[in-house]
Amino acid sequence: MRIRYMLLFLFLNFFEIFGQNLSPSNQCLLKGGEKESQRDYKGAIAEFSEALKLNSENIEALYHRGICSFILNELDQSLKDFSTVILLSPIHAAAYHGRANVYVSLGKPKRALIDFAKAIELDSNTPDPYFNRGYLYAQMDSVELAFKDYKKVLLIDSLYKDAHYCMGVLYKEQGKENEAIAEFTKTILQDGQYWDAYFGRGMCLREKKQYKEALKDFELLRDNNYYNKTKLWSYLSNCYFEVGNAEKGCLYLNELLFKMNYNNKELTKYYEIHCK
Repeated sequence: MRIRYMLLFLFLNFFEIFGQNLSPSNQCLLKGGEKESQRDYKGAIAEFSEALKLNSENIEALYHRGICSFILNELDQSLKDFSTVILLSPIHAAAYHGRANVYVSLGKPKRALIDFAKAIELDSNTPDPYFNRGYLYAQMDSVELAFKDYKKVLLIDSLYKDAHYCMGVLYKEQGKENEAIAEFTKTILQDGQYWDAYFGRGMCLREKKQYKEALKDFELLRDNNYYNKTKLWSYLSNCYFEVGNAEKGCLYLNELLFKMNYNNKELTKYYEIHCK
């Protein structure tokens, strides 16, 4: 899930220019922001907490401590911080967005949807709340609502690769391989190392019996040590058999059986008939 960091960078730039006039609380906020940008989230939380000791209503310290706590899966603290920001600043759209993400992680989708809606009401030009709400809708099997949000994301930012990928996944689940391939391809054009998009496109091409094209995606994943080797070996073996390359088909079928500890009787029988 995505949490935006735009406010952090705005404040960092501001502080760098006017750093000599910072209050003690904002000096700690600046140090925390630097650690957050370095992904030292525990260190950032310590600085934000110090900022709040000096000024308990330092909204940005609360907000960014909420972000870091969320990343570290300290959900109770994150929820508390985002809620306090909202109490102090009811128009803080990013805090509603952050709290919505916490509610998703806590398994409270109805509360999450309320906060996503509020974040979008306050700031309708930021794509992330639409994307995260769309992702939640997809998990809830509200596919049309998910599509609607993903399309809104792309109206705001046509290069938002995760929206293209997630639309590809939904199209694939609906059996619309052509539309799915188009979305996976857009994802890949924006990020040539978005390996899950290659995998999704390869599966769709295989479903369309375009085995040679599917092999190009699967072989690329193999060469880049794709994490889901069990499924990848299965698809590689199948596609090689389909294009008439039994030698490689048997090679990857054997790799697959090895990973399965030779516990699949059907595949083992197929291997014994075609590969020995």
